[in-house]
Amino acid sequence: MCINTSTVSVMVNPAPNVSVTTSNSLICVGQSVILTSSGANVYLWSTSAIGSIIMVSPTVTTVYNVTGTNANGCTATFSITQNVSICTEFGDPNKLNPQISIYPNPNNGLFAISLPQFSENTSVHIFNSLGQLLIHEKLNSEFSTFNLQNYSNGIYFIKVVADNVLLLNSRIIKE
Repeated sequence: MCINTSTVSVMVNPAPNVSVTTSNSLICVGQSVILTSSGANVYLWSTSAIGSIIMVSPTVTTVYNVTGTNANGCTATFSITQNVSICTEFGDPNKLNPQISIYPNPNNGLFAISLPQFSENTSVHIFNSLGQLLIHEKLNSEFSTFNLQNYSNGIYFIKVVADNVLLLNSRIIKE
């Protein structure tokens, strides 16, 4: 009778610790928010968007799922509920701060954003019509220029955020 033993090592890689934050937990119908995911290397959203930051414009309270994949190929899913309300206030919901200007609009891909009350923690997010983030730039002055000439003509969405507060939710037309 022969006896033989063997040892097998199994390596179990950890799943990513995926989380999501929203730029505004409650929005009005017609408004948009930025969802930001972290904790993984690659992100796939329930909207089919790919990337760590997306813009969404739900018309009803909606649950968004994101699956994050880490460098080891392990995945984890996180869900966030975006609350939507029917708001009855008057005014333009796309212009939360009337002192911020985007010009010219329409444009050829070159435009400027003027922000008279500049804060060091101000950033601009530019999304295409699919909600994919194209540009995320921290502002360093009251006046900034942007170039979308390498992108196709169409509607682009602009968010200006300072200290995690949405200051501007607008759109431009590139012709």
